[in-house]
Amino acid sequence: MKLRAENLVKSYKGRKVVKGITVEVNQGEIVGLLGPNGAGKTTLIRCLLGVMRFRGKASLDGVDVRRRGRHARARVGYVPQELAFHDDARLGSAMSFFARLRQVSGEEAASSLAAVGLAGHERTRVRDLSGGMKQRLALAVALLSDPPLVILGEPTSNLDAAGRGEVVETLQRLRTNG
Repeated sequence: MKLRAENLVKSYKGRKVVKGITVEVNQGEIVGLLGPNGAGKTTLIRCLLGVMRFRGKASLDGVDVRRRGRHARARVGYVPQELAFHDDARLGSAMSFFARLRQVSGEEAASSLAAVGLAGHERTRVRDLSGGMKQRLALAVALLSDPPLVILGEPTSNLDAAGRGEVVETLQRLRTNG
């Protein structure tokens, strides 16, 4: 899987928010976008996923995200900056819901929970999860269809040191396991 962008530009009301970004990310690489709030990090991600209009070129595995964005996004696991889970839902039912959306089996949903260290928590309500566990749940959802590319929007924001450590450890373990 390769993500490419060439001279990607995004403007709002005449102001360039993303200014001519050229980047290439190859399989197995981990890349971080750093910058202050409002710098355009999330906007860049949305452009790369083909959900926001932009100038320039962007492709995922050779698929033009502007022309075939849905097709390109089907091969990407995405964890947004703002998580949105129903607080009363239990992990098992939440994963079943997302598995149906992604058209994957219940076994794959269980494997995804196990991959992020949440096996055994299927009966736990989302509202009872720590911040780190909610981030890992979001990662489990992103991993459901075993995507070759995972994009994380500020995966450790609003987490304490222990929560950040949990998420980073999970990501390192997933990278080690391919």
